[in-house]
Amino acid sequence: MALSSTSRSGLRTTTPPPADRIPNWLALPPDVTTTILHKVGVADTLMSAQKVCTTWRRTCKEPSMWRVIDTNTWRDLFSAVGGALLKRCKLAVDMSQGLLVDICIHSVATDDLFLYITHR
Repeated sequence: MALSSTSRSGLRTTTPPPADRIPNWLALPPDVTTTILHKVGVADTLMSAQKVCTTWRRTCKEPSMWRVIDTNTWRDLFSAVGGALLKRCKLAVDMSQGLLVDICIHSVATDDLFLYITHR
């Protein structure tokens, strides 16, 4: 917890917590990191979570992270121009490495995508 105080000039200043009080996110057990990333969601994991640090990237590469894919909220995140939605969906299917058990593809469903999913 950071400590705050008021300086002589009346401005509020914040001092950082001691180093031993800063949580070490890299020391979290892998199952806790996985739970956090599941809460982040597939789209945000594809776009940014795997870029946070090497630990998160390693966790994002685990096929178990990609067992459930829901594309219903993706339209706002990925432009439909150039098939970005379809490309991201295929990438998520590939990341599952055959462990996919549930997928919701209302916004990107095509015959090509169905074939792609069944072949993987």
